[in-house]
Amino acid sequence: MFMRLTGLFALVACIALAGRHAGAEEKKPTKPSIKSPTKDAEVGQFEELEGDLNGAEGHPVVFVQPQVGGQPWYAQATVEELDKGKFTVKVQFGDEKTKAGTKFKVVIVMAKDKAAAKKYTPGLTRDTLPAGLTRSEYVAVSRGE
Repeated sequence: MFMRLTGLFALVACIALAGRHAGAEEKKPTKPSIKSPTKDAEVGQFEELEGDLNGAEGHPVVFVQPQVGGQPWYAQATVEELDKGKFTVKVQFGDEKTKAGTKFKVVIVMAKDKAAAKKYTPGLTRDTLPAGLTRSEYVAVSRGE
């Protein structure tokens, strides 16, 4: 009898632990991603950036940084519409005087909400990206001719 009870308790404990483990799948932190332009792409002065929130919370803000002489990060146009976490927004890589081959980094930063995102007005410059906010991986691109 004692063996049966011990076996029963062991079986119940295994079932409980298995259920708790199955329901407790580790959720990886979600962060946005840049779908286009892709790494090492040649870009023009103006491009459409395609992004995906991948379940990240908040509202996206895109920043571009020229990789020349300690340039700041430049806020881009406000993302107006999201479609199931996906969006497209116009971004600018330099100006008409920017030389072909100039490298840039582009990144998506997640503001708390759309109102907070609108505070990063297009053309606003920052020496560093906003601290403590979820962000995508950087995508490095270069200006084409």
